[in-house]
Amino acid sequence: MDTLTPIPTPPAQRWREFRIQTLPIVTFLVVMSCVGLLWKQYVLPTNIIGEVEAVRANIISTLPGTLKELKVSRFERVTNGQVIAVISTMDTETFQASLRSIEADLKLMRARMQLDMERNAATYEGMRLDLLQERVDLAIERVNNKYYESEVVRQHQLLTNTPVLIDLTTYEYWVRLAETTRTNIVEREKYLAEKERTLPALAPGTKADEAIVEAIRAQEEKLRAEVMTISLRSPIDGMVSFVLHAQGEKVVANMPLVTISAVAATRIIGYVRKPFSNMPKPGDTVQIRRQTFKRESAQATVLEVSSQLEPITSTLIPAQAGVKVELGLAFAISMPAELALIPGEPVDLIFGKK
Repeated sequence: MDTLTPIPTPPAQRWREFRIQTLPIVTFLVVMSCVGLLWKQYVLPTNIIGEVEAVRANIISTLPGTLKELKVSRFERVTNGQVIAVISTMDTETFQASLRSIEADLKLMRARMQLDMERNAATYEGMRLDLLQERVDLAIERVNNKYYESEVVRQHQLLTNTPVLIDLTTYEYWVRLAETTRTNIVEREKYLAEKERTLPALAPGTKADEAIVEAIRAQEEKLRAEVMTISLRSPIDGMVSFVLHAQGEKVVANMPLVTISAVAATRIIGYVRKPFSNMPKPGDTVQIRRQTFKRESAQATVLEVSSQLEPITSTLIPAQAGVKVELGLAFAISMPAELALIPGEPVDLIFGKK
C-alpha cells in the first residue's frame, strides 16, 4: 500500500495554535520582566525621602526706611560682601518736620528763658541799688568814726585833767562807739568788695539767643546722624533668587528684601518618615538616584543624624488634609560629585544592605 502524502497544516491553523498555547506564556514572561525592571528602577520605599540642601540667605534691614538704591536684579550672581541694597532710615519730609518741631520747642523754651531773664534783670537792679545804698552807709560810717575818734581824744583829755572833769563811764562809752564803727567799717569793706566782685556775674546777658542757636544746631546734627543710610551686603556667594521690594519703596524692619541662594550644594538632607524601619547611622551607605528618565545613581555616605524629629520640607511631601506639619528623622548625606545635583532638587534614597 502506498504511503500517503501528509496534508499540510494551513498557516492560519498554526497561528491559531501559537496564540492559544505559546503566546500567553511569552506575554506573561515579558510582563513579569517589565514589572521587575520597573520595580527595580522606579519603585522605592515611600518612607525615605531626600532633597539637595539649598542654602538661602535673606537680606533684611533691622530699621524701617526707604529702599534708596537696589544694586542687583533677579538671577544675578553676587559675591560675599557685595552691596545689595542701600536703605535710608528717614526721608526729607520727615527730617524737615522733625526739625520744625524741635525749633518750635526751642522757641517756647526761649520765651520762658526771656521771662526768667527779665526777672533776673529786676533782681540784679535791686541788688545794684542795695550796693549803692550800702556804699552810702559805709561813707556815713567812716564820717561817724572820725567824729568818734576825735571825741575819744577830747574825752581822754577831760579824764586826765586835774581836776577830772568826766567820769570813766563816759570815756568808755565814746571808746566803745569808736571801736564799733571801726570794726563795722573793716567788715563792710570786705563785704562790699566781695559783693562788687560777684555782682557782675549776675548781670543779665544776651546769651539766651546764642544758646538757642547752639541747641538747634546740635539737634540738626543729631537728626542728620539719625538720617543715615544702611548698606546691606551679601553674606554668601550665590545668585539672587528673589527680589521682594522695588527701589524707592518703603520697607519694614526685619522683613526680607532680597533672597540669595547658593549656586552649589554641599550635602543632601534626607528624612525617614513613619513607619520607622531602617534607621540611618553615621557611616551608612546610601544609594542616591536622580528622578530623571535615565535614573542616574551614585553612592554616598550618611554624615550626621538628627537626635529628634523635625518638620519635613513642604516641597518633599504633598499637602494632606488635616495634617499641618509632618515630622521625620532628618539626616545629612554627602554630596556625590558625579551626579551634579542642583540645590533644592528632590532625590530618591535607598539604604545599602547592612
